[in-house]
Amino acid sequence: MQCKDWTISNYIGSPTIAKQVIVHHKKLNLKVKFVDMLTYLQPMELKQAAKDFGDGYDDKKGLFPYEAFNTDNVNEVLSKSEPFTMEDFNSSLKKTKISQKDYQIYLEDAKRFKNRWDYLQFYNEQDTYIMIKPLMTLISLQFKYKIDMFSFMSMAACSNAIKYAKVYEDFDINGVYPNFEDLSQKFYLTENYWQSKVQGYQVQDKHQRRDTTNNVKDSDFEYFKQLFKVSNCSICGCKFTFTNKPTLDRIDNLKGHSKDNVLPCCLCLPTNLTDIDVYHIIRKWITGGLSNVMHRVNRSGIDFIKRLYYNKESKKVTVLTTDHRITHVVGVDFKSLYPSVMSSEPHKFIKYTGGKMYMCGSQTGKIEGDTDHSKQTILRIINSKKRFTQEGRLFIAEVKGHIDENYLNDFINFPPILRNYEFTTDERTFGSY
Repeated sequence: MQCKDWTISNYIGSPTIAKQVIVHHKKLNLKVKFVDMLTYLQPMELKQAAKDFGDGYDDKKGLFPYEAFNTDNVNEVLSKSEPFTMEDFNSSLKKTKISQKDYQIYLEDAKRFKNRWDYLQFYNEQDTYIMIKPLMTLISLQFKYKIDMFSFMSMAACSNAIKYAKVYEDFDINGVYPNFEDLSQKFYLTENYWQSKVQGYQVQDKHQRRDTTNNVKDSDFEYFKQLFKVSNCSICGCKFTFTNKPTLDRIDNLKGHSKDNVLPCCLCLPTNLTDIDVYHIIRKWITGGLSNVMHRVNRSGIDFIKRLYYNKESKKVTVLTTDHRITHVVGVDFKSLYPSVMSSEPHKFIKYTGGKMYMCGSQTGKIEGDTDHSKQTILRIINSKKRFTQEGRLFIAEVKGHIDENYLNDFINFPPILRNYEFTTDERTFGSY
């Protein structure tokens, strides 16, 4: 992909496995995106994906002896016209041999080609052919909800988009919807409130590098005081009260908060996440990221359950083999992302927010439990009697845990914590094979 005319402009994945690659032509304004189809599926082999989502192409992938040649003799071996022998298909890495039935299938395919180079091209093309039907099936499944699958990174991201498509499928942008009943006192603009808004608009526009020359000023107080008094929200039509305070929404988002480019609207509608830490806390759980797959052998009825034990004196962890054989493996998903993203319909397991999962639209504040006072404030919100009512406050709690050394053995058999360590991948570290 990195060549004379093309360069890689975006790469997502590990050094050995690319999930998404975007290449850019150096002279033409042309970009091509390569995506790993398996990011839109549960972990499975390509052959199984073709079988589950295709129409039988899984039997046509072909066979190839990967270990029959090396970099020194590749041209010599692949230039031969005779078929590979059965022994050529033996794999020392996988400890496998080809069956007589599969070898006969290979011989029938090999008859159609002059040499092994031509067969290799055919074999590589089969990897592409068997993906066409599954890809078209997946695209059609997503397109039912007007979702472009390739605009998203993973199956979780597509599910999240489908959730919103289902929520808004009967929404009429020109329809008239009843406003909520707000019995609080009617809002009137004060000079302090207006000055703080003017300052906030300046900060927003400068941060986004918008022209602030004609922005609203403190001297516009009387004009906007009257405007808020006689106007309702330009977006939803609600009246302004001290519970539902107003702000100014820009008409042209490329311009600043000038007097001729703003309309009054509810404060809750255009508010964004102004705290970068809060943004990252929320953002990282919206869609699924790249998967980490751990390979361990646990054979049912054969292997024994192992336990870990931490010795505080020697500072070592010992693996203990119990007398109990493995019968099945159970995994616990604390976030349960995949069912939650489809939770526009109420589910009883999302009990903390009335059976539904909400997407954060704005933040009212952030509290860090670094003092006794802040910890008490957090606990009052969590333990509030109004928590499971319409008046309850929605919150996101993130806890950074620390386990005292005396209690490590109570938690040591929980699933492992993955950390980003770098290892040298040389023969001295891993040995030879």
